Amino acid sequence: MLRHHVGGAFRTPRASAVFRATRLLVVLAGGVASSVSAQVPDEFTNLQFFPEDISRDELIGHMRQFSFSLGVSCQYCHFGGDGGFSFEGVEFDSDERPEKVRARAMLEMTREINSNLLSALPHRRSPNVMVECRTCHRGLPRPRMIDDLLRDRIGNEDVAAAITWYKELREEELSGWSYDFGEWVINDLATAYGDEGEPAIGAALLRMNSENFPESLSIWSLLGDLELAAGNRETAIEAYRQGLRVSPDHPGLNRKLEALGVEPRAER
Repeated sequence: MLRHHVGGAFRTPRASAVFRATRLLVVLAGGVASSVSAQVPDEFTNLQFFPEDISRDELIGHMRQFSFSLGVSCQYCHFGGDGGFSFEGVEFDSDERPEKVRARAMLEMTREINSNLLSALPHRRSPNVMVECRTCHRGLPRPRMIDDLLRDRIGNEDVAAAITWYKELREEELSGWSYDFGEWVINDLATAYGDEGEPAIGAALLRMNSENFPESLSIWSLLGDLELAAGNRETAIEAYRQGLRVSPDHPGLNRKLEALGVEPRAER
């Protein structure tokens, strides 16, 4: 079973989705939100990014946005407490947790992007696009891309384990917003492995991708190329013919088969 480490607690992908949904309900449900807000102090110390005269409601609103954008509880950054929704024992002015220090740096970066870099963009369209925490984080504490995570799995384990992990994650998170499960994320990763001299890994990823996008000409064409590069002539031919099943008159696939001296017959 997949497990994510967030704020010191391990969660499965489904639990991650439930956690994010619960956090959103906390933000939206007035009664619960009011109960949590009542535990926040009336006066703030050690404010380094936000102005010292910021209102309590405004500061709480920002904190809720961070919580939702990263899919974490407030104790992800703030030291103390039991890590739940209660703020009992939380030391809001403490800088002991490195996540809080990093958060300040991220806020400064976001302000620089919105105030200076984007404002200097020539012919900027209206309404202006602004960068927010959720723009990159997408409900994740560490907003890494799915192809990067797959590379880690392949490097640390093997491609079979990575594929098992990906399938489970896709099943759990497909309706969410944290990961891009589109066709070309995997196609591009597979092509990159081919370019790096690992066509067998790329071919395995494309076979996995073909289960989700069986009518994709691109997958079958790329798969044939990578199987051929891996020395698997017969499986390359099978892949090209699977592509012709989708589009029998595709000139590119027919040329590839003819170059191999094979009758361009589609698999039915």
